[in-house]
Amino acid sequence: MSLAKKVCKLVFENIPFLQRYNLKLSRLVLEETESRHVELSGLFSMDDSQGAANDKLLDLSHAIIDRARKTSLPLLKERDAPDLAHVWPGEHYKLLSALVEELQPAIILEIGTYTGLSALAMIPVLPKKSELITFDIIPWNEIENTFLQSKDFEDGGFSQIVSDLTQIENAKKYESLLQTADFIFIDAAKDGSMEKKLFENLQEVGLKKNALLMFDDIRVWNMLAFWREISYPKLDLTSFGHWTGTGLVDWNND
Repeated sequence: MSLAKKVCKLVFENIPFLQRYNLKLSRLVLEETESRHVELSGLFSMDDSQGAANDKLLDLSHAIIDRARKTSLPLLKERDAPDLAHVWPGEHYKLLSALVEELQPAIILEIGTYTGLSALAMIPVLPKKSELITFDIIPWNEIENTFLQSKDFEDGGFSQIVSDLTQIENAKKYESLLQTADFIFIDAAKDGSMEKKLFENLQEVGLKKNALLMFDDIRVWNMLAFWREISYPKLDLTSFGHWTGTGLVDWNND
């Protein structure tokens, strides 16, 4: 690292005000595009990046992109979800539904319930006897403007666990569940530290070999370093998922 880069790094790490000010100016420039929503991102070289995509991820991406083109989201329509939830590419809901339909996973974990839109995209295509378990630190019925309803939980295929998996004691509490998951969708705080801590805890307890993870918002500023540091096979599917970033990770570090 050059001396100039070291000085800049030292300044921005120790004077948070300057960092916030710099990002605010950058955001103001981008907002001149008059886009509905603006986020800061970055571009990185690929030749020196960890976690190159493997054949499994490339083949899967081709299959789910094709499925997403023909996917409908009946529960989101029924619940009058915002029109943007049906936008594809641009939002991840159709891609998420297509992935579940393609993979036919027995155990799906969602980390970050919020208003339930992602869960409602997956529920209609859940295979028989499959389970979708969503984690959050707030019960679903305490979230303002939730799209979930009590009847969604009645048949036992969908449930919520209120727990913070960034705490290692909680991750260990649900170790056996985490180790049986075929697919984990992670849509957490996007603060650059929560996802990293969660990922470390998943490594600590261990996941099923070849489990698939999907991360939301990998192109958002706070998530850039975390995504780049993942050494497992991974694939950025942002152009076919969420405009703020959609990334797939194959839990296979052979």
